[in-house]
Amino acid sequence: MAQALSELSRRYDRDVNDVCDMYEQGLFLLGDLRRSFAAIAPGLIRFPSIDSEILRERVDAFIEQASGDN
Repeated sequence: MAQALSELSRRYDRDVNDVCDMYEQGLFLLGDLRRSFAAIAPGLIRFPSIDSEILRERVDAFIEQASGDN
């Protein structure tokens, strides 16, 4: 789960494709991705290079896209 969040935070096409592949292989559930982000979000203030609001938007967008693919 941490790897998926890390790759979504970088947002390179290759990274997003990797997250798609992980999801398609059943390595995580969309609800788990959302819960994992919620769990780490308060601590992201310690990492100024990561904007928690942007990452939340990326997680939400990925979940919305993946949900539509089913």
